[in-house]
Amino acid sequence: MYQIGEFWAEENSPRKNCYKVIPQTIARDIKEMTMNGFNLVYEALGKLGYKFRDAGHDSKEVIVSLNKPISKEHLKHLEDSFFIEANDGTQLGFC
Repeated sequence: MYQIGEFWAEENSPRKNCYKVIPQTIARDIKEMTMNGFNLVYEALGKLGYKFRDAGHDSKEVIVSLNKPISKEHLKHLEDSFFIEANDGTQLGFC
């Protein structure tokens, strides 16, 4: 059984439920986004029970593939801290 916030699938599993996530508190700070952007997203979504299939990030955004779609309730809960939109996952690269 996988722990909350851990990676949940084999590397060759299909990428589903992909999202672009931008932490609003550090979005304009290139260094902070590069160093801590992923950790902020990983922690927030992990606490809500989401598990990551794959993730990637840069100085502008975090792209994640999750084990399930983010619920409307959780989107509402996260909207003050994160900008979240559906994504095709192509920026995750290849396995």
